[in-house]
Amino acid sequence: MRAAFLFFITDVNNNGELSHHEVIEFFRYFAELYAAVGVNTLTVERPFLLQQGMPPEELTSQVENIQTQLENSDAYIQEMTMQTFAELDKDADELISYSEWMENVEKIPKLYVKLSNMFVAVVQCEAPVFHQLQHNFISHDMMVPELRGLDFSSKQAETVVEMFNTYSTSNRMSAGQLQTCLTEAFASSFIAELPARPNQAKDLIALRKMEAAFESQKICMVENSRQLLREWSTEGKLNCGLAPQSVAFFKRVFVLFDTHNVGKLDLRAFGTGMSKMCSRKFAIVAQFLFSMTDTENEGELNASSLEKFFRMESQLLLKLHLNVLKASKQVLKDQGMQLHQLEQAQLSLNSQLRNVQNIVQEACDVMRSMLECEMIESITFGDFLHQGMGKLPAVKFLPDFDHN
Repeated sequence: MRAAFLFFITDVNNNGELSHHEVIEFFRYFAELYAAVGVNTLTVERPFLLQQGMPPEELTSQVENIQTQLENSDAYIQEMTMQTFAELDKDADELISYSEWMENVEKIPKLYVKLSNMFVAVVQCEAPVFHQLQHNFISHDMMVPELRGLDFSSKQAETVVEMFNTYSTSNRMSAGQLQTCLTEAFASSFIAELPARPNQAKDLIALRKMEAAFESQKICMVENSRQLLREWSTEGKLNCGLAPQSVAFFKRVFVLFDTHNVGKLDLRAFGTGMSKMCSRKFAIVAQFLFSMTDTENEGELNASSLEKFFRMESQLLLKLHLNVLKASKQVLKDQGMQLHQLEQAQLSLNSQLRNVQNIVQEACDVMRSMLECEMIESITFGDFLHQGMGKLPAVKFLPDFDHN
């Protein structure tokens, strides 16, 4: 009876057979459910557990571990789906029929057994966690299914969907489209918006604020700066003249986003990558940065890989900054910016590009200081994570994507 019920809750199309998509979606929803139950149980029972002597830091650690496991569950879900079809799809038609399911009950994945046990527990449990769980899921109902469980607020999820829809074709994003998308996101870090045009408002204070922001390497725009960035990005003005190292940088990002190695990103893969790149949790960002630097997938970093990464990042951002400056030149002049200020900024950026080795050397010096060594021979992820908090060189390419 339970096996039949588990089949039918997975068969959302009600056609008597399960597809890869239906099984993957079931696993995703269940992973989110299971994590929410775990976190809410620890939250509700926290006073009792503390009273029983459990250290508060251990409770916090358990909650963070559950959330981290959920954020990194895609590979496990993919593996579990492949195993399910290998065990149950006896005629190898990429579908699991009801008879195949029922004839191989003993081979049903463990996640289904967990769910079955949870159903039994529900009728025996009066804890308020279930009321909180219901509230938690109601608040997530408005989020598209592909982005659930990725620690996005509703507003952030809308932004991710908008970015994906703008730069994808037929709900798939190529490596080149991801580069264009992220170029726009990175370029936004050089923009500071003003409430109105100074020459229209004739407000000297506004003009001085614009000049101050410009001198601090923020290019000031009016309220339509997002629209201008989108236009410059789609017209290729932001990607213009990028060095081969910068192109290699974006290719590496795509590899880390495309965890299933299919050559295209769907919304789930794009959202998962963005959540890792922009996470508020240091451990997740550190893992992404470590993987970006470890281009040979050796599991450790050395002086050469660090220098290569810092050079890629520095050249990319300086050239991107220069492209934004060139694209916005007329707009800035219309707003009252003096020509000599624009030319001086352009000269400064070109000078930094020619002397990028100084920036790279400074970043490498910070790494040596962090590790308390004169020569960087080998850095494991453990070293990178535990010694890097608050000490890593500033990484400026990460999009300004606020997690609420």
